[in-house]
This record gives sequence, C-alpha cells and structure tokens, in this order.
Amino acid sequence: AFAMLFPWGKTSDKRRFSRYRLCVEYFIPEEGFLQLSEKVPAVLDWRERGFLNVTSGNTFDEPTYIDCVLKANELFDCRGLAYDPRYAHSLAQTLQDTHGMLIQPFNQSGLTYGGTVSEFEKSVESGCMEHNGHPLLNWNVQNAVCIERPGNIKILSKPIRGNHKKI
Repeated sequence: AFAMLFPWGKTSDKRRFSRYRLCVEYFIPEEGFLQLSEKVPAVLDWRERGFLNVTSGNTFDEPTYIDCVLKANELFDCRGLAYDPRYAHSLAQTLQDTHGMLIQPFNQSGLTYGGTVSEFEKSVESGCMEHNGHPLLNWNVQNAVCIERPGNIKILSKPIRGNHKKI
C-alpha cells in the first residue's frame, strides 16, 4: 500500500484533534489477488471500483508502485516517504537516488508504532480521520487488533501467518 496523510483543518473544539484525510492506494499481485478472492469475494468489487490495483505476476511490482509515488509527488508537496527497511530497501534506494525523494526508514516494531497506533485510534474514534469511505481501508481497520502494553502503549498484533485478514 501507498498511504498519504494530509492535515485537513481543525475540529470545532480547537483544543482537540486536527482533522486528517487519509488516501491509500493498494496493490496486490495477480496471483495473490486470485487466492484472496476465494476467501474475500469483496476484492472483486474493490478492483472493479478502482480501490485495489492488481498487478501482473506473483510478486511486488516495484515499477508500478514507483509510478504511483511519482504521480502523487507531482500532485502534492510530498515532504518525504517512510518505508519499511526490512522489505523496501531497493524501492527506497531507487526513489532517493533516481528521483531525489527524501526517504526515511520506519521500522515496524512496537516501539515505533506505539504512539502512532494510539494517535490513529483516537482520530478514528473521534471522527477526525476521513478517507472517503474506502472499503479496503475499512476492512483493514476492522481486522486490526491492538495489544495494550505497560504504560498505556498500544501496538498492532501481527496476524497469524497465512491469515488473509490483513491490516
């Protein structure tokens, strides 16, 4: 997925949260799409309505993803891109070296996600997070399971290996 988060003004209560708009582009290789469509028939509708981009083959389609990022960079004042250094090093290197984008690693661990998960949860519960009714994003949020750690830190629980209910 490629997600962009935009500040979208303040709520009527100035002491409370800012409003945000979340825009997400989802990608899945054709082989994974066929497997997922057996378990989640709604993906057929999501693809038809343009909420899910199905790419050819059975692996991540880096050129298609890069095209999406570059189009977004043309439309918006993108300040940088966070990426998972465990899986997206090549992608990040290409965006940085070839296209001059500011790239920042974001390790997907409890320590880095703690504050982010709590803030996201608050903005969703308070109605401050808008996403234009994106059905795949709704499905992701419905499948998310948080674990509370000492100090009131919430982290996302990893789905069981092979579970199609992705977050």
